[in-house]
Amino acid sequence: MTVYEVARDFYRDVKHIRRPRHIPQLFRQIRKKNAIVREHVTTVCESPRTSPCLISLGRDGEHLAKAFLGHYRDLGFNSFVFLDNNSEDECVSHLIEEGKALDCNLSLYRCNLDYKLYKHSMKNFLIASVPTGAWTFYADNDEFLVLPEGVSDIKYVLEYLEQNGYDTVQFHLLDMFSDQPLHTLPDETAWSSSDLERFYRFFDISTLKSIRVNDGAYSKHRGGVRMKHFGVTPLLTKSTFFKKTGETNLRSSHTFLTTFKSRPRKVADFSLFVKHYKFNSRYAPGLERAIQENSYYDNSRECRAIYDTLMEEPSYTLGTKTTEAYLNCEQLRACDFITFSETFQAYLQSVR
Repeated sequence: MTVYEVARDFYRDVKHIRRPRHIPQLFRQIRKKNAIVREHVTTVCESPRTSPCLISLGRDGEHLAKAFLGHYRDLGFNSFVFLDNNSEDECVSHLIEEGKALDCNLSLYRCNLDYKLYKHSMKNFLIASVPTGAWTFYADNDEFLVLPEGVSDIKYVLEYLEQNGYDTVQFHLLDMFSDQPLHTLPDETAWSSSDLERFYRFFDISTLKSIRVNDGAYSKHRGGVRMKHFGVTPLLTKSTFFKKTGETNLRSSHTFLTTFKSRPRKVADFSLFVKHYKFNSRYAPGLERAIQENSYYDNSRECRAIYDTLMEEPSYTLGTKTTEAYLNCEQLRACDFITFSETFQAYLQSVR
C-alpha cells in the first residue's frame, strides 16, 4: 500500500470511532439551520405532491426552465417543488408559466438566506415538504436525468426499486458541452430539452477518476472534463434519487446524514446518470458572482480555476482529441460510467 492509502484508511478508522459523539452533534446543528430556513421561506404557490416528485433549489435559471420542466414531465414526473434563492432574472415567473402550460403540480417558494451558509438546509426544506414514502429526485436546474435505453417512463424504474426493496439510486453527472467557445453560446430560454441535446452533445471522460468505497459498491467518479481542462476534481456521483423515509437530511449536496433514527439507505444494484449542462450560456458570466460570494465548495475554488483560464483565453473551447459525441445510454454503460446488475438488465428486457 502507498503512504496515501495507509493515511486514508487510518483517517476513515478515526472517523468511525468518533461517530457516536460526532453525528448527534452534527445532527443538532443541521436541525438548527433547518429551523432558521423554515422561518425565512415565503410561499409563491403550492400544489399537491405525489410520487414521483422532483425538487430543486436554484437561482437565475430562467434560461433552462422550459427545457428542465418539459424534460422531467416527459419522464413521468408530475409534482415539482422549487425553492428560489435570490434570483435576479425572471426564473420564478418562467417556472409558473411553464408549469401551467404543462399542466403539472408545481409548488414554488422563496428564501433569501446566504446560499453558502444554508444551502443544505434549504434543500432539507424541500425534502421535508415531500410526503413520507414518496420517491423523490433532487436535481439542479442544469441536471437532466437519462433513463435506460428503451425505457421512457420513470414508473418502470420505480417498480423495480419497490420490488427489490431499494430506497436510493446512485447517479453520476456527465458534463456536456458544445464545440463553441463558452463566451459565444446562444441563449437557451426558448429551447426544449431536445434542443439542448442537439447543441450540447459532447462529453469527455478520458481523465475520470473512479473509486470503490467498499466491496460490492458501485464506483464513484471524480474529475472528468473539468479535471482535464481546469485541474479540479469535482465529485460526479450523487445519491439524491431516493424514497422519503421519515426525517431525511442531507450531509452534503451528494449524500445523506445517517443517524440512530435514520437507518443506512439501501442503494440499488444499478446506477444512472444525468446530462449536466453546466457549460451553458450563463455559466461564464456567473463565475465572477460565485467567486465574489465564495458560495460554492471550498470557497468557490473550482470557479476560480475556471475563471482564471477563461480570462487568459476568452475563446477557450472544451473540445479535444478525446471528446466524444453522445449517442445513447448504452454508450456510457459500455465504458463503465454507469453499471447495471444482471437482475436489472433482465427486468429491463421484460418491460421494453
